[in-house]
Amino acid sequence: MWAKHAQMGQTEAVPGAAVLIVVLLVVFPPMVIMSGGGMAALLGWLLKADADDRYADSELIDLNT
Repeated sequence: MWAKHAQMGQTEAVPGAAVLIVVLLVVFPPMVIMSGGGMAALLGWLLKADADDRYADSELIDLNT
């Protein structure tokens, strides 16, 4: 009826926990860094396009290049 509990000092293999730790330490951080870099590139591109459209007739645009 109830599962038998492990005695003190007895352990069972827990491969799921090892896989979870590997994923959290190896896979997750690069994924977050790459998605952050992609979002920064997209935001920069959108903001530059907006600024170019807003100040298209400004004489200061020539000084920026």
